[in-house]
Amino acid sequence: MISTLTKFGTASGLRINILKSLPIFPGSLHHRLRRILSHFVHIPTSTSFGKYLGVPLVTHKPKINDYKDLLQRFTKHLAEWQTKFINFAGRVILIKSVLTSLPAYHMQSTLLPPKIIHGMEQMMRHFLWGKSGSSRYLAQIR
Repeated sequence: MISTLTKFGTASGLRINILKSLPIFPGSLHHRLRRILSHFVHIPTSTSFGKYLGVPLVTHKPKINDYKDLLQRFTKHLAEWQTKFINFAGRVILIKSVLTSLPAYHMQSTLLPPKIIHGMEQMMRHFLWGKSGSSRYLAQIR
């Protein structure tokens, strides 16, 4: 494998950095065979492509675990804004300008799972109406 990569490098003029390389095997490949192949080429292996520019590269139907970072960014923004110090109009502007633009980048290349979208909408509703925690509350009539 390494000799093939070296031949490719000399033919194309590109140098392959083995230390930054990561062969990706299908999840159905037996773990022992993955370990044997990794041992022969002295390169760690993976079963996923990881992320590129912050967007998970998936070859399967997107799952909730692929977008945990997006939900964490949502909760991080909401934790930084204290709902008791921002009036209703300010919360509407923050939701429209910041929170609705966060998933737009991800949605350009992948279809987000409905549970992720529902979770983000729920967080926006709770922030808008000033709900904190998981307790029940009465929304103010405006």
